Amino acid sequence: MSPTPQIPQSYLSGAIFCGKLADLYGRRRIMSVTIILLIISAIGAALATNKWLFLAWRTLAGACIGANFATVVVYSTEFSPNKYRAVGPLIALMGSYTS
Repeated sequence: MSPTPQIPQSYLSGAIFCGKLADLYGRRRIMSVTIILLIISAIGAALATNKWLFLAWRTLAGACIGANFATVVVYSTEFSPNKYRAVGPLIALMGSYTS
């Protein structure tokens, strides 16, 4: 079983779930928590002893990436001047497709 088909689903679930949490608790706090969880999930995936643990850690990593993407785009547009607000999300989208 390959973890590849499940990764976009975890991106989506992380973006939807943490988008609401970011509205409640603040974007900076949610970004910090998801970055810490992303580091933990990367270490966990590196040390996984079987494919199910690896899949669980990769699912957590995907949810964290989706949460960060949804939070960072909104956070960056909140602090940009009005005439540049459309440029920030566009650059973030291009960066996510090229990386």
